[in-house]
Amino acid sequence: MRLVEVIGCAVVDAGGQSLGEVHDVRLVADGPRDANGRSRYRLDALVVGAGGMAHKLGYSHDAVSGPWPLASIFRRTIRRSLVVPWSEVEAFDRPTIRIGVRKADLTSLADADDRRDDT
Repeated sequence: MRLVEVIGCAVVDAGGQSLGEVHDVRLVADGPRDANGRSRYRLDALVVGAGGMAHKLGYSHDAVSGPWPLASIFRRTIRRSLVVPWSEVEAFDRPTIRIGVRKADLTSLADADDRRDDT
């Protein structure tokens, strides 16, 4: 599977509720090393929901700071996105990804980022 196949897919939770589209992924560099000694990446989580356009414009990174009204609105929107662990994916039938948990059981991007900052 290629990441381009995942981005833009609709995500549906265990109760059949649409969570929006995948607009980003989280990768972890803990896979087996390649022939050059570099770690390989594995897909750890999907970032789903609101904020897709803002994310594509770079407002999820601190490097983009203006114009301030847009930055403020886009950052609030992005932080409401949900993080779906790849381990929760039950079916990937492009263009739909079905997960085994309900929306209420997922972590928001804001909470996930706060946890990452604490470690």
